[in-house]
Amino acid sequence: MFTAALAAISPTEADAQLARRCSRLLAPFLAGDETPVLTVADAGGRAELTLPAEIFCLLAYVLAEVGHGRGVAVLPLEFELTERQAADLLNISHSYLVTLLNDQEIPSRQAGDYRRVKLMDVIAYKRHFLEERMKVLDELAAEAQDLKMGYD
Repeated sequence: MFTAALAAISPTEADAQLARRCSRLLAPFLAGDETPVLTVADAGGRAELTLPAEIFCLLAYVLAEVGHGRGVAVLPLEFELTERQAADLLNISHSYLVTLLNDQEIPSRQAGDYRRVKLMDVIAYKRHFLEERMKVLDELAAEAQDLKMGYD
């Protein structure tokens, strides 16, 4: 039964094999226009589940990751991280994160002596940072092409 705010899976080899099999079975339904219906059954009975497309895709993604033997965590976007967790997720130093928080580049709230950062705000910052980085890389590549620096 699922009761935790945080669901984390660290798969065994048997879990990974089962997840690979399930992932292969779900894969053909990801590209379809119709909403797939899942049937679950055990000795107590069976039920048909119609999942929203986003949830179905998330399930397929989790199965694919577990199938590769990778651990997976599912968190609500409103989940709050500590400063250390946010810095680790962004792969930056704690002191640089503090600078971002002080400059209000990433929203945070004070919780006693510590600050908390919403997961969705960290993800939004990371997405924006990566988009800006790609723009700069595209500009550099275009400039290298214009200067005929031998990059194709």
